[in-house]
Amino acid sequence: MSKYIIPYTDIGFKKLFGEEANKDLIIDFLNNYCLHIIELQL
Repeated sequence: MSKYIIPYTDIGFKKLFGEEANKDLIIDFLNNYCLHIIELQL
């Protein structure tokens, strides 16, 4: 079993972003993603 999580798989993504302990991580990820999308549209 690998000690690293692969976020490109369904299980890895859910493990990283689907747990309450990682709530700040998903909020930060989404905020940065949305800012990037807005910058591209300008």
